[in-house]
Amino acid sequence: TATDQGPRDYQQDRFFFNDKLFVIADGMGGLSSGDKAAETVISEVSKVQNVNDETIHQALESASNICHATLDKRGTTAVVAFVDDTDVLHVHWCGDSRAYVWHVDDGLKQLTSDHGYMHYLSIYIGDTFYGGEIVKHPLKAGSVVMLTTDGIHDYLNDVSTPLRAAQALGTP
Repeated sequence: TATDQGPRDYQQDRFFFNDKLFVIADGMGGLSSGDKAAETVISEVSKVQNVNDETIHQALESASNICHATLDKRGTTAVVAFVDDTDVLHVHWCGDSRAYVWHVDDGLKQLTSDHGYMHYLSIYIGDTFYGGEIVKHPLKAGSVVMLTTDGIHDYLNDVSTPLRAAQALGTP
């Protein structure tokens, strides 16, 4: 994992991973509770025990409901990924954080598409949960999965492998 705060006074990106689940949330800059919205996503998704599409959707919905009920000016992106027993990658996302997969035979492939402003998780001007989207992608042996926030997108336009992307961010 690597993070870079950039020019902001504090980091609003949050992440979590364990042996089953990978999550990133990018609190919306300029919103006073963006970091708390991102923390809420991580908190709710990290509680999931039986990881599947339904439980991930429920966790994101719960995070959205908590943010809407308790935070003023909140918003975050979210990307949640897990691999099932058949080596299929499941990616749930809202907003402009992304999921990529890299394989030596296929190069770098973006799996997600950026959503417009109205489709961020728990956007402060909306009160209806937007369920995000799900994409499924079969993995090959040697595949590398990357979840990114918008701060790395420009690097990936010029970088052909995850190793070079990590080096560009200053990660060994």
